[in-house]
This record gives sequence, structure tokens and C-alpha cells, in this order.
Amino acid sequence: MFPFDNRNMEINPDRALYHLIQEKVFHRYLVQAGISALPSDFTDYESFIRRVLEDDKRQGAMAIKLEATYFMPLHFLDPPRDQAEAIYTNYSRGGAPLQPPRWRK
Repeated sequence: MFPFDNRNMEINPDRALYHLIQEKVFHRYLVQAGISALPSDFTDYESFIRRVLEDDKRQGAMAIKLEATYFMPLHFLDPPRDQAEAIYTNYSRGGAPLQPPRWRK
């Protein structure tokens, strides 16, 4: 779930369509979680994601397909929490990141 403005990641028509669909799915998740906007801080965003995943599991989901592998390498480390929080705080208020951050091994 990439919650920010995706316009800088739409480098071709396929990605533009993909991001449009994913934004609709993301908004469906907001409704599913009973909230109307992106959570104001990173901790609340993590709680939102957990609620959606737990709700899906209760409804019988057996797996989650991560489509990110189609668009970027997945060989990276978890970011330091303070950096992840800073990125979330910055872009949750608006603006389009140039690309998703990557913390490589």
C-alpha cells in the first residue's frame, strides 16, 4: 500500500493504470477500516494496515499478493524507523515523492 501521490512513478501507460487501480483499492481499505483520510502519523498508518490485514484474515483471506515485485526490486533492508516516520510525515501532507525510498543491503 503506497499511500502517497503516485504521479512521479507513472513512467508508462501500464504504470499509470496500475497506480490508478491501486489508489482505488487504497481508498476502499480506508473505508473498510472506518476512516476517511490517510492517518496523521506513521504509527496510526501502521495500525490502519494491520486492521485491514487482520480484517481480511478474519474474512478468510489465505494470502496477500504483493505486486510491488513487478515494479521494483525487493532486495532491501527495513528502513530505520526514524527515516520511515520522517518520509511518512513529509508526504502524508501532500507532494509526490520522486521514487519510493530504498534501503539496500
